[in-house]
Amino acid sequence: MMNNIADIFVDSIYQIIDKPIPLRISQFIKKCLVDYLGATIGGSAISQKKGHALLALLNEKGDCTLVGYKQKASLQTALLINGISSHMAELDDGVISGIIHPGSPVFTALLSVAEKENVSWNNFAIGVLIGYEASVRLANAIQPSHKKCGYHASGTCGTIGVAMGIAAMLGFSKNQMKETLSVSTASAHGTLKVLEDASELKPYNIASAAINGVLAAYMAMAGFRGANDAFSGEAGFFAQMTQEVDYSKLIRKPDDSYCIEDVYFKPYAACRYCHPSIEASIKLRKDHNIDYRNIAKIDVVTYSLAVKHHDHVDIPNLSSAKMSIPYSAAVSLVTGSGGASSYTDKYVFDREIIGLAHKVHVSSDEEYSAQFPRKSMARMTITMNEGLVYSTIIDLPKGEPDNPLTDSDLCDKFKSLSSFAGWQDTDAQQILEIIYADDFDIQELIKKL
Repeated sequence: MMNNIADIFVDSIYQIIDKPIPLRISQFIKKCLVDYLGATIGGSAISQKKGHALLALLNEKGDCTLVGYKQKASLQTALLINGISSHMAELDDGVISGIIHPGSPVFTALLSVAEKENVSWNNFAIGVLIGYEASVRLANAIQPSHKKCGYHASGTCGTIGVAMGIAAMLGFSKNQMKETLSVSTASAHGTLKVLEDASELKPYNIASAAINGVLAAYMAMAGFRGANDAFSGEAGFFAQMTQEVDYSKLIRKPDDSYCIEDVYFKPYAACRYCHPSIEASIKLRKDHNIDYRNIAKIDVVTYSLAVKHHDHVDIPNLSSAKMSIPYSAAVSLVTGSGGASSYTDKYVFDREIIGLAHKVHVSSDEEYSAQFPRKSMARMTITMNEGLVYSTIIDLPKGEPDNPLTDSDLCDKFKSLSSFAGWQDTDAQQILEIIYADDFDIQELIKKL
């Protein structure tokens, strides 16, 4: 155990602010921004089609852009709607070791506050870097115990990452950043109960993290003080949120790489735990020209954390489909794709696809579980009606840092999601040109959203 863990954590994170951002990291932040915007624009189309009652909030006036809506609202409404949109399509970035989606809450919050406060690109970038660093380090230190306790790190650690990112972007002192940390731990929440039954609330955890993180930063700016060490003690963040803490992962060392470099980018519109199975389905379909109508059964063996909440075959809605390995395997076998269009009413309520999903059995393997998070493994075995058996293993799904999406892949993903939302290709191309320009102006970008 350390003395005042909050002080040590803030000290280690604050070191980043004093150094210029390396060019490779600045360029990587742009890639994360492109990925976030694609996921959010695509997600906004899903939100608008659902016609949620919260869309009545769009009638209010404000000065913060609603991504994909071509209009503005108040800061809090922008955080709510953009946060929900960013996670609605299940295509936002993540870090497998932390079991967290850092980009959706961080970019949701920082874009709106940057617009409100007229922030420059350099300050925005340092805020993003700190937001990822704080949320991912914290998640890495308490996972997988945090998940096993029933918490959603994108909501809990995401709140703290947002608050620290806002503090860095707005130039808080180290003492102010520590107060920001303390305030944010008091409001950090997010339960995995949102994965059960027909719940559609998983994106709400993202929106809530953005809202509470921004409020925490402004509370600290206003001079409110918090606990001296928000992490420690019987009522501290760690005691409440986890049974295990790896302090070696929590505290940043001067020579450590940046946590933002550990993110994966999703090629498929489902929970990351479904991706190895989707990839296996697509591969087997292509390699063996499989006719899904002649499949007798499908066995998926994967790691234990991927089974709970992800092995269901009863699919009441789109949210449930995105969490289901059986549905994801079935739809990708039928369509040869796992993109956003595969998770629409056209397929989710297709009797043949749901029938095929009921033929999928998901189980865990001790060896695969031991390999996680170094590897994210799944073995799929398809048995045909005539007795033929086809099998493959996926151990590193596309999008991980060691099996990355290329810059071209990310741009194509952005264009595809923009098209899914009804954007013209010329409008999507203009956004990409603005972001990748050497003299990139974040305010110019916001005006085009």
